[in-house]
Amino acid sequence: MIERLAPDDWERYRAIRLRGLEEAPDAFWMTYDEEVEFAEERWRERLSSAATFVVSQEGSDVGVVTGARYEGRDDCAGLFGMWV
Repeated sequence: MIERLAPDDWERYRAIRLRGLEEAPDAFWMTYDEEVEFAEERWRERLSSAATFVVSQEGSDVGVVTGARYEGRDDCAGLFGMWV
């Protein structure tokens, strides 16, 4: 199942994002140690400023992907994070 996350889903997003950072640290720009310290507001902001989707299988989250428009550009967007 694929679901789009909303700001109120911040704890779910935080859990899967941190799991990805632990399991595949070379795949991300930031590190687990940096992001584990983020406040709730930062996680909510991420979910309100981009389209983030989570994929679950048999009730467990197994992947996440985030896409957003490039800053200052209304005509294109990019993939800014993916982990499965």
